[in-house]
Amino acid sequence: MGHTSIRRKLALPIGIGVAFLAGVVSHHLWPRDAHAQAMLSVSTIYVPPDGLVFRSLDGKPIAKLSRTGRGALFELCDDAQENSARCRAFARSTRI
Repeated sequence: MGHTSIRRKLALPIGIGVAFLAGVVSHHLWPRDAHAQAMLSVSTIYVPPDGLVFRSLDGKPIAKLSRTGRGALFELCDDAQENSARCRAFARSTRI
């Protein structure tokens, strides 16, 4: 009876110690380093003349990105599919 209670008391600290040592060993064997790479090219999405609509999975519009004569326009839609907020960006130059 005395040996089983000692084993039970030692099982948790030994298990935690083994798990900690396994974490330390795996950290040294397989380092998790992230290195950002320089972008060679920028991805481009061409917005159609009528704008680009972002929709939820059920097909309801969430937002619309378009371009007017005064610059870019980003509109957010509410639950009634009406424009609830607008954000305008005015072009300062022709170069982006």
